[in-house]
Amino acid sequence: MVDPAPIPPPAIEAMEPYVSARMLTAFSKDATFLDANENPFDPDLGVFETDGLQHYADEAREQLEHAYARFAGVDAECVFAARGIDEVIDLVVKAFCEPHIDRVAAFTPTYGQYRVTSDIQRCAFTSLPYDDSLSLQDGLAKIAAGDFRVVFLCRPNNPTGHLAPGDEVDLLLKTAPRGTIIAVDEAYIEFCHAETCVDRLKQFPNLVVMRTLSKAFGLAGIHTGFCLADKRVLTTLAKVANPYPLPGPCSQIALRALEDDNVAQMQNRVRYLCEVRDSFAGELRSLVGMTRLVASETNFVAACFADGPSLYAELRNRGIHIRELPPMLGQSGWLRFSIGTREQMEDVLGTLVDADTATSLRAARS
Repeated sequence: MVDPAPIPPPAIEAMEPYVSARMLTAFSKDATFLDANENPFDPDLGVFETDGLQHYADEAREQLEHAYARFAGVDAECVFAARGIDEVIDLVVKAFCEPHIDRVAAFTPTYGQYRVTSDIQRCAFTSLPYDDSLSLQDGLAKIAAGDFRVVFLCRPNNPTGHLAPGDEVDLLLKTAPRGTIIAVDEAYIEFCHAETCVDRLKQFPNLVVMRTLSKAFGLAGIHTGFCLADKRVLTTLAKVANPYPLPGPCSQIALRALEDDNVAQMQNRVRYLCEVRDSFAGELRSLVGMTRLVASETNFVAACFADGPSLYAELRNRGIHIRELPPMLGQSGWLRFSIGTREQMEDVLGTLVDADTATSLRAARS
């Protein structure tokens, strides 16, 4: 008789895991992938050094934190390097939340990993829905009540692409009780760099800013991120972090990406992607079947269509992979388009225009 598999705790058994784009569709060079908000350009940073890979390279992490501090305009003691923003999310909840006691909240719809991490840590999660105008106002009163230990705000937000106004962020920081961690996810901040919350760190010691090299820098493959916060917060995170968190080769590549000429290259590519994004969004607005489009400050566009599932299926049939979103903001039929090259977005538009024309013809005949 075969022994039964170990049974997980009820909370883990019942939880819904985060499903990444690559879990839905395996990567293939023969298709166009616009489903994971990746950068379409190879960063072209050269080959990293292989000498010394038999040793743990903790000094590389310290160098990386100093380099990112210079890029972000903060003191090096306010930077903690990690395995992407996902690890920072995990460390913040793990370090500051007591299981079964503390509560976590996030403004939604948003990145699903906030909830998954809270569930794993056995912390009750509360969704603070954006109103129809995508304002934070409805959630501020709940935060002021002091019921939450950590509040996540993705800014600019995934999957909508919108940017919460700076005055609302200031109100959030002033409204939150002193013991509440306000964790602002700035994964896409390079696409609207002037809107960063970094300049608020000295005024609000409960503010945590999370950053990544995966999006604008085009380095999703090395999964490297940063936490910017008061040094007392970072000291706490370090207590619960895994030993030797960053592989040496990842640190080497990240250090090279943060050199001045490569930062300039990143900024040029960001400008290009923003131009393509705005042109693509303008074309989407002309489609009869589109019912809503959110103005984006990221490298993707979220739009709602009367026949969203059919458009999603047609794009996949043509080898173009985008992200189909669950219902949000009171509507279903949402699709998220990562911004690729101009040619890739023209291929997407060609498919959407063909479908829109067919829909219009059917309507005219009826």
